[in-house]
Amino acid sequence: MDIYWAAMPNEIISPLKFDNPSPAIKYFPKPSGSNTNKCPAMIDYHKNTYALTFPMSYNLTVAEDGDILTGDYTPEILHRLLTIRDKEHKLYSLNFNSLFVAEQSCEMEVFTPTTVKNSFIKNTFLVPGVYDIGQWIRPLECAFFVDGESAQLQINEGDVWGYVRFRTNETVNLNRFFFSPDMHPLLNSISRSVWPATKNVRKLEVFYHMLRRSGYKANFIKKIKENLV
Repeated sequence: MDIYWAAMPNEIISPLKFDNPSPAIKYFPKPSGSNTNKCPAMIDYHKNTYALTFPMSYNLTVAEDGDILTGDYTPEILHRLLTIRDKEHKLYSLNFNSLFVAEQSCEMEVFTPTTVKNSFIKNTFLVPGVYDIGQWIRPLECAFFVDGESAQLQINEGDVWGYVRFRTNETVNLNRFFFSPDMHPLLNSISRSVWPATKNVRKLEVFYHMLRRSGYKANFIKKIKENLV
């Protein structure tokens, strides 16, 4: 199955800084004198699972009251790179996004890596989720809760921050594309379709239906194929 992906344009971080997602099994430990890394159950667990890495380094301190402090860069850059979504519950988003799109129906799951250790993973957990990248087009963000009263987050360029798993029995082929300026209006129209928010949670099928009837996806796929890297 072909899955297309792109690093979203960002005012601070160039898309060129983003590494290609790599098979998550690459990060599984290989202890000497053990066949753990050859266990069929472990290999099946990592099937069609890829690691996402940080495109830059950044040291952040999360204060007890939920505020974010840093000696790196300027307050303006911090404001553009990080969104405080809920100080009380210490919920944040790092504003560098990737986009995954498939022509066929395929659910993508995002979750905290279970086989990687670094400062970010040690002190946080991702907001998990599953949606069909063949039926809905939306950027994937790094939304996370900080664990504990306060924490020091040492973010290193190239460190893993999340895993994505494609729920298909087919072999996945990741194809990178350039997110061109003429894709923005299409994606913005799709994103705006979820608003205004209602008190009742709407099922994903509501959004899938909107995209199917719009014809936007076929146009978006056409632009993707014109901009393959």
